[in-house]
Amino acid sequence: MRTPAELLHELGDSAGPVPLTRLAKRLDARVSELLREFTALSDARLGGVAGPGWVSLHCDDAGRWTVALTEAGRAQLPPPPG
Repeated sequence: MRTPAELLHELGDSAGPVPLTRLAKRLDARVSELLREFTALSDARLGGVAGPGWVSLHCDDAGRWTVALTEAGRAQLPPPPG
């Protein structure tokens, strides 16, 4: 089973930011779960400690969340299959 970060790597490399709803559907997970996981992988400060900055989260004016791997995040994952 792929992790959310691996699926993001596979889906997002050519298309840019990926909607969290799309990832949630592919992983059979809740958007809120993915948002928590990706927040911890972003550069957000949680408990006074900054995350590793492996992903970038964005919420548009309509409240839709997208996530993209940063260069640092891509360096942490093997190349996608295929």
